[in-house]
Amino acid sequence: MSEPYLDNPWGLTQREFQVMSHRCHFTMKELARELGISYGTANDHVKMVHRKMDVHRNTWACIIFDRWRITYLTEAIEDYPVGDPRIKLLREDLGFELHKRAPKSPIP
Repeated sequence: MSEPYLDNPWGLTQREFQVMSHRCHFTMKELARELGISYGTANDHVKMVHRKMDVHRNTWACIIFDRWRITYLTEAIEDYPVGDPRIKLLREDLGFELHKRAPKSPIP
């Protein structure tokens, strides 16, 4: 059994964390292709994550996961000393998440 990744409250492994990060933004078929695994394996990973998070719908899992992840990354940035190279990586990750969630403007 793998160790929990990033001290997350559900005990997700690094792979499950990766799956959830992608699942919130891609269909199951795209998730499988992105991670280089079969559709069935991707589905098994997602089911395990849902069990650990005690949710029955992917929408809820993504909302809860993304809120926790943004909070975690924001707090992590504040914990590092100024100039630490890890800050750039965390900001990029956080910016990537926020950028993907930004609503499309109705005005062209």
